[in-house]
Amino acid sequence: MITDALTANSTAFGTVTGKIGNTNMSNCTATTSGNYRAVQCTIPSGVTAGTYTVQFTAAGHSSTTYSKASAVTIRAYLTVSGGSGSGWYALNTTVSITADACSAGYIFNNWTTTGGTIADANAASTTITTGPDNITVTRNCRAKTISDITTMQEITSTICAATPTGTKATLRDTRGSGNAGSGNGNYGVVKAADGNCWMTDNLNLYNKTIAASDSDFTSPTSYIIPAGITATTDWPGNVVNAPKVEVAHGFGEKATQDQAYWGQVFYNWTAAAAIENALSSSTTPDTSICPKGWTLPTNGDTSTNKSWAKLLDTYSITTGSQLLANTELGFSLYYGQYDSGGRSENYQGSQGHFWSGSFENPYYARNLYYNSNNVNPQTRSNAGRGFSIRCVAR
Repeated sequence: MITDALTANSTAFGTVTGKIGNTNMSNCTATTSGNYRAVQCTIPSGVTAGTYTVQFTAAGHSSTTYSKASAVTIRAYLTVSGGSGSGWYALNTTVSITADACSAGYIFNNWTTTGGTIADANAASTTITTGPDNITVTRNCRAKTISDITTMQEITSTICAATPTGTKATLRDTRGSGNAGSGNGNYGVVKAADGNCWMTDNLNLYNKTIAASDSDFTSPTSYIIPAGITATTDWPGNVVNAPKVEVAHGFGEKATQDQAYWGQVFYNWTAAAAIENALSSSTTPDTSICPKGWTLPTNGDTSTNKSWAKLLDTYSITTGSQLLANTELGFSLYYGQYDSGGRSENYQGSQGHFWSGSFENPYYARNLYYNSNNVNPQTRSNAGRGFSIRCVAR
């Protein structure tokens, strides 16, 4: 569009016409404001960048004709919505545009435009070549997925919900892993068919004081995951009245054992649930040593969200062999358990045991159990046994 102003001593203002060079312009309009008449016409297609003589003619009162001729450079206004680069630009100008940061939980997706040519619509910083008309280019954002984050603690329900089913990623626990968190803390995660995001590796962290700021609890402000079982008489006993925290390292601490078992860490239920003080027998705590944003699976049947039972049911898993054959979830027979009564690791190579967040009475808690033939997502086990942990996103 080209806009100019004409003056006249008449309040009436008739039809406006315009030319750019020798070419007639179209869609000419005029707006009266006192003795000034703002006139506007559309630049015809095919007009390239340059300086032209433009003439506006308006029929006034008593058929008096007012006209004005001036040399103008064709420019159009570029509006960058959600980014930088807005301004007046001559035709066929290449302009750099940069997207602003999206709101929390979202990430840049692409640009869309009402005109001109974008060099790379999928790049947050790119260029656009202007045309003869005003243009609006818009930054578009999308919800983040697990593929767009790097740490376990960045997970949110929005991120998990936006992630396509079957998507896998490797995320880093900011608390580290292994002894005193000296490892990189990398864990596989997957958006499972039940609609939740699950860890596909076992939690591996001990001899570490973890903080509420990056863990699945708010009180106390920190929690000690011990270096290991130090006394042969340790036993959690009644988890309601006298909780004890125990961690066993399994075959991961024995270099002479099969390396397939390396790095396994077993937790009794009080350690898994981050229990520090005595519990009410009617209360199941909503806490765990999982990374912040993650928690222990709930105990329940196939209708209970975030439960072992619903996860297996979603994949139609009814036997141990079916669970072991599932490549998305990544279970194996390597894990076994730690028997706090006998003070030994056992069943490595033949069983798997994973805690849920529910205890049954002062002595028992629920867990997932499987072997090569059978699977039970609601097994009732002594809370003092050392089992593995896999977390599910809240």
